[in-house]
Amino acid sequence: MYKIESGQALVESTLFFTVLMLLLLSFHHDLLPATNKAQQQLAQARADIWSLKQPPKSQNSESYAFNRAAGVVIRPINTLSSRDAKLSLKNLRQVTDKQRVGRFAMARLTDDWGVIRLADLRQRPSGWVPSKALSSGFFSKVQYVISLLPFADEFRASSLKWGWIDPNVVPE
Repeated sequence: MYKIESGQALVESTLFFTVLMLLLLSFHHDLLPATNKAQQQLAQARADIWSLKQPPKSQNSESYAFNRAAGVVIRPINTLSSRDAKLSLKNLRQVTDKQRVGRFAMARLTDDWGVIRLADLRQRPSGWVPSKALSSGFFSKVQYVISLLPFADEFRASSLKWGWIDPNVVPE
């Protein structure tokens, strides 16, 4: 009885693989170009996602769970900090629907908060210092008036700098 069952399984598996090979050979001319096209689309989507500049085939959004939770903290900080020190919340780069490969869109988190110019290395960190607001406006005028007093030389703007970060890590 065992030999009959194993022979039947052998015949069924042979028939299954024969039908599978016939199907693959008949669709070979359609499957191969479709596979190559899908690989090219995937490579192009990766190039769009990882490019440094924002390509027109991608879009930035802020619709992901961590951003909604972190936005509760980051939005108030952005209102208090200077314009140069704001953290961008639109940092999820996705390919557009036309460039979508398969069922899911290719996406990555970008570092939009990173510096673009050399001057940003000095301006951005100082924007996060709470006393940066004291360096401009009314308080700077008060500081100037106080520095005119003969015993308050250390209040001069060149001497007492509010919200200033030295770009040279090691002093000379």
